Amino acid sequence: MIEQQLRESFARHEGEAPNVDELRQGIVTLTGKRRRRRIALRYTGVAAIVAVVLLVVPLIVKNVPNRVPHIAPGVTTGLPDGPLNFLVLGLEPFDQPGSDSVTVVHISSDHKRAYLIDFERDLLVDIPGHGQGKLTSAYKLGGAPLTEQIVQSLTGITFNGVVTITVDALRDLTTAVGGIQMCLPVTVKSIHTGRTFPVGCYPFDGAAVADLVRQRMNLPMGGYTRDANIQRVMMALVSSVHRLNLFTDANRVAALLHVSGLQVDLGDIDAIALAAQLKNLDGKDLTGIVSPNYRTLDKAGVAYEQLDPVVTPQLFGALRDDALAQFATAHPDWLVNH
Repeated sequence: MIEQQLRESFARHEGEAPNVDELRQGIVTLTGKRRRRRIALRYTGVAAIVAVVLLVVPLIVKNVPNRVPHIAPGVTTGLPDGPLNFLVLGLEPFDQPGSDSVTVVHISSDHKRAYLIDFERDLLVDIPGHGQGKLTSAYKLGGAPLTEQIVQSLTGITFNGVVTITVDALRDLTTAVGGIQMCLPVTVKSIHTGRTFPVGCYPFDGAAVADLVRQRMNLPMGGYTRDANIQRVMMALVSSVHRLNLFTDANRVAALLHVSGLQVDLGDIDAIALAAQLKNLDGKDLTGIVSPNYRTLDKAGVAYEQLDPVVTPQLFGALRDDALAQFATAHPDWLVNH
C-alpha cells in the first residue's frame, strides 16, 4: 500500500526523487505497528516532536496534491473517527532513562488543530505495582507502555500512538530540516555548555536545540519554563517542515528518514492516510498548554508536583470532549506563547 502510493507520487519526478524503496522502508520502520515489540533506546534525550507523520510523510503528500485523492464526506480514510491522541516521550540521557518530558498531542476531530499538553516529570502519580512515585520513574520501571497506562488513567483518554525520541534524534531532526526559527521569552544559560540563549527570536541549529531543551536550572519557573521551551521547539519544527520542498531537496528527506533514536508506534493507523489528513497543519495551528500543577513536599522533604484540583479536571474534561479550543480561550494563562 505504502509502496504503491509512493511510486504514484514520484512518478512524474523520477529524476529528482529519492529511492522509493528506501523511503518506503524508512516509513515502515519509523511507524511500526503496536503489535511489534517496542525497541529499548540506549542513548536517550529529553525532547519531543508531534509525530513522525508531521515531519516525513506529509513531505511526500503535500508536494504532490494532484496525486492525493479527494476524500468525500462520509467515506472512510482508514483513520479512527473523532479526535486523535498521541503520547510523546522525551527520554533522559542515561543508560536507564526516565521520561524527562511527557507530552500529550491532541488533534481535533476536524484535523485542523493540534494541542500539546505537557506533564511535569516530577508529577506524583500512582505507578501500578510500585506504589506512588514521580512520573519520570515510570519509564524506568515499565517503559513506554507503563507511562502510557498512567497518563491514560490520569486523563481518561486512549492513545492512538506513542512516540519516543532521544536528544541526539532531536538534534539530527533539527539539522535535517535546516534548523528552526524560534522566540525565547526569557534568557537561558546552559549548565552543560555554558552557552547563553538570549531573549528574542533567532535561528537555532540542531546542537543549540539539543542543548536548550535540557535546561531547567536557574529558570524563572524551572521545569515549567523548560517544558514550555520544548513545546516551542515542537511548534517550530512543524513550521520548518512546511517550508521544505521534497522534490528540490531529496537528500534532506533521506536524512529525515535515517534519523536514529526515534521510535514511532502508530498502532493500526496507516501513516499515509494520517499524513493526508494532517498535511496542512502548520506551527500556527498548534497550541501549547502547560498542565496545571503545584509543587509540594512529602514527609521526607522530597519535592513533587501535584495536579491543580480546580483547573486540571476542566483541562482533562476538555481533552476528552475535544473542547480544548474553549479551554484555551477560558485559560490563557496556561498557554505557551510562540
